[in-house]
Amino acid sequence: MSMNSRFLTMLLGGVVCSWAWLASAQEQAGECLQVARLIDDLGSEHYQRRADANARLQQIGQQAQPQLTEALAADDPEIRLRAAHLLRRLQVANIWDAAESFYSSQELPLSQIVPDIARRSGNVVLLGEGYGGYRDKPIRLGTKKLSFWAAMDEICRQSGNYLRPQNSPGQASVVLASGEPGKNPLAYSGPVRAQLLYARRLFSEQLDYTQSQSVVSHGFELAVQMMWEPRLQVIAYRALPELELAQADDGQLLTAVRPGRKAWNVARPGIRQVNAKLQLHPPRVSSKRLEELRLRWGVVAVGDMATLEIPRLKPGERYHQDGIEIFVDRVEKASHMNQVVTVYVVRDLVAPQPLEVLLHENRLELIDQHGQPYAVRRRSPVLDGPGVRLTIAFQAPSANSRPTALRITYPQIRSTRNVAITFRDVKLPVVAFD
Repeated sequence: MSMNSRFLTMLLGGVVCSWAWLASAQEQAGECLQVARLIDDLGSEHYQRRADANARLQQIGQQAQPQLTEALAADDPEIRLRAAHLLRRLQVANIWDAAESFYSSQELPLSQIVPDIARRSGNVVLLGEGYGGYRDKPIRLGTKKLSFWAAMDEICRQSGNYLRPQNSPGQASVVLASGEPGKNPLAYSGPVRAQLLYARRLFSEQLDYTQSQSVVSHGFELAVQMMWEPRLQVIAYRALPELELAQADDGQLLTAVRPGRKAWNVARPGIRQVNAKLQLHPPRVSSKRLEELRLRWGVVAVGDMATLEIPRLKPGERYHQDGIEIFVDRVEKASHMNQVVTVYVVRDLVAPQPLEVLLHENRLELIDQHGQPYAVRRRSPVLDGPGVRLTIAFQAPSANSRPTALRITYPQIRSTRNVAITFRDVKLPVVAFD
């Protein structure tokens, strides 16, 4: 190609890029103007106009958040009230929405793609020899929009790695390590990834000598595993997912053996993954697959974390912020480097189900004069009336440390959701008789 041709190509490329940038800027400006008009309509004297604007802004979602935040300072009290309500709904929706990954069709090394996906999604993904090593291979994701879990599973499929949670209270993360990812049936629902571990037919034969009869029984069991994005702060979950539908390839509908069990489990710090076994009435021995398996799994999660810093560790002091009240009950020096602090925490949020989640949704830190945190050695929370009493034993970071502040991190949002999980075309164990 001649120099003039190359120059003309570069010039045309620059013009195309400029037009693309201008078109994108004009599109963004148009969207901002549309949102501004809808926010104005929130204060309309006509009910239907207000309702339509409210519905449209809710549909636009996160893109309207910056302007809705500005609307909290609007002169019209109706606009302020409706903007605050919409922002809260967006914050709750953000908890349950799946993080998405956008990529080009360019082939890139895994070690470049995964950190970028982690950063964009707000999740922590660990790579490296310290976590068992991983295979760093070229990956091509394509331009299709993928959720965080779908992208990570596709990366594992192409590279010969697998995913596991990092079960540590200190950092919510998922580990990508070397090993075959398996061919487990997978289902994604918002920030939750579910996979079937196995399907098992159980046969037993009992010979009754008194009646001289032989009775054969047939049972069926599915093991399912749920894992959630590290950014999702789960504090409770249903012990067993609820069966909505299980349909075999011959049209048979399976039912749960014990459908009434709806107990809650509290997710203690470090829990990132749970397993459950579903006992179902068995499919016919001639069935080779489940066409569809639908489950509902109850989950309680928190979000929009806020911090209240207590500057003086003085028993009897009360502190208020965002509908939370902290009462400093006791501060004791257990030894030269150990402190025991007891506080009483009361919230104005609706009491959760189960109530025990109150014991785990708040995090306390004791800070010394150098800004260094004390290590938590023992945590003893108990329910006490409308709140929770937290007694925590701390160990100083150094011999000359002295406690100067107490910091509590608490959720401004607590949300319960029945996560819908759907598997399709699930292979069944095939029974072979001689």
